[in-house]
Amino acid sequence: MSYISEALKILREELGDEWSDEPESESLLRLYALLALVKGANVTHEDVHNAWALWTEQSNPSHPSIVPFDHLSAEIQQEDRPFLTAIHRAASRLRS
Repeated sequence: MSYISEALKILREELGDEWSDEPESESLLRLYALLALVKGANVTHEDVHNAWALWTEQSNPSHPSIVPFDHLSAEIQQEDRPFLTAIHRAASRLRS
């Protein structure tokens, strides 16, 4: 198994029920795995939002949450929290 496949597997495990196995979600999972590999524990809430916004713009460019992270309400910002937590956990597992 390649290190990329391993990162994706671990991230899926860490996301658990938060993750949809829909085929169109695979590219978002890959962006999150890239964050885990490149930034590890330094991934920020804003990084997660930016990855999601990049992915979402392809299919829904007028989505109201495709704005800079600091322009989102606190409630909307928190929607990315489970993904940030999972990315941090996955990054920790990948480094050990």
